[in-house]
Amino acid sequence: MDIGQTVRPVASVGATVPTEPLPSPGAVRTELPPAAVVTAPTETPPARLEVSGAAVRLQQAEEAAKEAIRRNLVIDPDTKQVIYKAVDTRSGQIVQQLPDEALLKLRAYVRANGATTEGPHVAEKTA
Repeated sequence: MDIGQTVRPVASVGATVPTEPLPSPGAVRTELPPAAVVTAPTETPPARLEVSGAAVRLQQAEEAAKEAIRRNLVIDPDTKQVIYKAVDTRSGQIVQQLPDEALLKLRAYVRANGATTEGPHVAEKTA
């Protein structure tokens, strides 16, 4: 005896007849006369963008600023971490440093005191 999938008869669905929507009171007619229908535009030349003198000067200033900064990757001897430094070539000052100087000092302090992040963490709680 086969008890597989059985097909049940389905009642027929009546065909729907498209109906015109009923006009709303006060509605405006939307059909346009043939003269008001949108047509394709005539072919025009492509637009040209002109760069102003101020934009050129701004771009030159940005390039000069990029050249004025020397970027280095250094290994800190205390923490053995890689440090990114951006140094101003004119003044010799550090413009940007990652990780921050305070974080490097904290890591050196933790390393000097023998604290490690490895091993089991013991938490004491009192109720």
